Amino acid sequence: MIAYNVYIMREELRKMEKQELWDANAEDIRCGYRINDNEAECLFCGQRYHLQEIYAQDDRWVLGERKMNLHVKNVHGSSLAMLLRLGPEALGISAMQLEMIQAFASGQSDQEIAKEKGVTLSTIRNYRFKLREKQKQAQLFFMMMNLLNENSGQAIQQFNDTKLIDAHAAAVMRDERYELTEKERDTILKTYFDAQGALKEMPAKAKRKLAVLAQIAENFKPEVQYTEKQINTMLRRIWHDHVYLRRALIEYGFLERTADGSAYWRK
Repeated sequence: MIAYNVYIMREELRKMEKQELWDANAEDIRCGYRINDNEAECLFCGQRYHLQEIYAQDDRWVLGERKMNLHVKNVHGSSLAMLLRLGPEALGISAMQLEMIQAFASGQSDQEIAKEKGVTLSTIRNYRFKLREKQKQAQLFFMMMNLLNENSGQAIQQFNDTKLIDAHAAAVMRDERYELTEKERDTILKTYFDAQGALKEMPAKAKRKLAVLAQIAENFKPEVQYTEKQINTMLRRIWHDHVYLRRALIEYGFLERTADGSAYWRK
């Protein structure tokens, strides 16, 4: 487990991993990776390949950027597939809109989708129209916020002498409980974790609880599946009531699990 006295050392890495997708430009998101310091870095799992190095790929050798292209395709499916996995809250759409986009992405015809969903073609047309309107609005909003940042000389997440923290991508709800600054988060973690990284007590207030759970979730690697026994072992090192922690991590969207509880993973 991560001891709190090395928390500050890992903080920049933690923020980078969490911010990769939010901070990427449109072309980077389309490709699924970005180029930094002569390295290609996956936006979805942090895998890196040096652009000038040669890597084995099946029965041939490829350069770093080609290796990254294949990594995104083979490991994650596609950038679209990974974005669709973020869920409706992160994408700012309804669950039904996400379901329809997934259907459109499947390659089915409108007639096939209508039959599968039990709706009329008119309903499918209406969804396409509304999603197109949302796309146009999103383009204008994106440009407006970029211009605001440029004209004001201050990013929108800058608040006084600190920064607002983004809600994690799989957050089940996005409300005032997630309105937290970096300074507030650091104070909460210092209050509720000891020097060895063990939790002293679970805070009662929802905002503090979310900050604590977010830190605990950092002990689990994205894209890695864990058994319930592994989850319990890791959580037991943090707090005596590992069952409560496991339930809370799932409830607040930090962890996901299969229906039978045989596998868990960080969302």
